[in-house]
This record gives sequence, C-alpha cells and structure tokens, in this order.
Amino acid sequence: LLLLLLLLLLLLLRLLLLLLLLLLLLLLLLLLLLHHHRHHLKEILDDTESQAYLEQMRQFIEVGALRTVIESSSEVNLARIHKALVECHHSIGDQKTFAKADVAFHRAIVKVVDNPIMLNLHDMFIRSLLFSRPPVSNQREHNTMVYQEHKSIYEAILRKDAEAAMAVMNQHLHRSYKIRLQVPSVKRG
Repeated sequence: LLLLLLLLLLLLLRLLLLLLLLLLLLLLLLLLLLHHHRHHLKEILDDTESQAYLEQMRQFIEVGALRTVIESSSEVNLARIHKALVECHHSIGDQKTFAKADVAFHRAIVKVVDNPIMLNLHDMFIRSLLFSRPPVSNQREHNTMVYQEHKSIYEAILRKDAEAAMAVMNQHLHRSYKIRLQVPSVKRG
C-alpha cells in the first residue's frame, strides 16, 4: 500500500511538473505576443475587461509563486519581501508611495521564482494595473487593509504555511479583480 501511495505521489508530481511546463510555455507565448504588440499594450490595459483578465493572470502567477517562496526562499529573498512590507506600512496615507511599495511587495514574491519570463510578464502590466485602479472611498482605510493582508501573507511565509499564504493572497487579489468589474454608480443631485 505504501509503495502504491508513493507511485501515486510520483505520478502526481510528474503531472504537476507537466502542468507547470505548460504554464511556462503559455507565459512565454504571451510574453512574445506582448513584446510583438507592445505598442498595443496601452490599448489592452485601457479596456476594463482586459484589465480584469490581467488581474486574474496576476493572481495565477503570484499565488503560484508563493509555494516557491515557502519551499525555497533564501534569507535575502525574505529580507526583500520584508523591506517592501515595511515600506507599505510607512507609506499608508500617501497613495503614490503606497502604490510603489505595493508593487515592490508583489514583485519581491514573484522574483523568488527566478524565472525572468514570469518576472517580465509581471512587470509589464503590474504597474499599469496598480496605478490605474479605480479610486476607493477611504484610501487610508484601504491601504491599511492591504498592508494587513500583506503582513498576513508574510507571516504565513515565515511559518511556511503555504495554504494560509495562498488563501490570503487569493482573497487579496480576487478583490482587485472584482473592483475592475464594478459598475460605477451615478451620483444623484
């Protein structure tokens, strides 16, 4: 029975590796397409539906990167993530600085994967997505909530709790996706 379970685990690991290779091929294709059509990137990012799809892609990349962070992150990588977290905390209330710190936090997580294609894809659209987000009613409250989620992700990384880190990241990024699809209300006067 133990041998059967080990064989099943090996089969699952091979399947996971195959899926990861497929993902990397898809990301490479997307990178090539984006590079080839980079002059159209602004048009793509200006479309609300496309921005929501890019948020989904971002979620897929970042949640996947968390497992690598937890399994094989060095002290240098953890220090980079922590530095970005501290910058988020210190910039609550200053939207421009907070947005830069937010980008740095997420980039530090993706950088751990050590995949230049994935990092380039992430960099290509993350800044535009973060700086083009719809406004929120209370920016300080929103930044504080984002910081607390970042802090929870970082603490789960330190505990090597992949499930908790991924759950918080999913919740954190899913909200960004949903915000993109909200229909603005009309002010009545």
